[in-house]
Amino acid sequence: MAAANEESVPVFVSSTELIFRINEKTPAKLFTLYNPYSYPISYKILCTATRNYTVSESTGSLLADCCKDIVVRSIQRSQVGNLDRLKIEMMRKGSSKVIGSREINLRTVPGDYIDNVPQEENDRMRHMPAMTASVTSVEKKDNHSATWAYLIAGIFCAVALVCPTAGDPTSTNSSIPPLLHITLPQKLVAAYILGIVTILILRPL
Repeated sequence: MAAANEESVPVFVSSTELIFRINEKTPAKLFTLYNPYSYPISYKILCTATRNYTVSESTGSLLADCCKDIVVRSIQRSQVGNLDRLKIEMMRKGSSKVIGSREINLRTVPGDYIDNVPQEENDRMRHMPAMTASVTSVEKKDNHSATWAYLIAGIFCAVALVCPTAGDPTSTNSSIPPLLHITLPQKLVAAYILGIVTILILRPL
């Protein structure tokens, strides 16, 4: 790869932040360190709070196109809001010259913290169940109104189908006024609409 010849190369990790909830029974997190390059590398992991965290393999090496899972354990509970860091330094295997580095945040959060959400949106996300219930209630009301509209339309179509057919000789003896006699094309349209309405009414069931 072209990056192999550069003085500085990026360090690839699966996550740039590890979240430790204050109420976790086994506060251990994992991230993956990747070596996508065509040469082996060595690495060293430094921590800003060695009293609070331990790293399973703080030094080691990776062959070309390989990866390794690193476990970070919280050995002493920090206060909520506390932020520490890991720093990964990467070298060519056999060399002490650092050719790349990357930091990973170690954050202590409340027990009900929601992962993968920006910090400023977390409080809003905690209220999402109530908001979802409200939206669901509105949707149910809308569906209920739509069902009644379909039902009324279906009744009108059914009435149109039982009305006498205009031009039919037998319709002359009907007690229904000629004004309400329905032509055959109109009945076909009513039958078509009735079929659609019936499907729309029965679909939620």
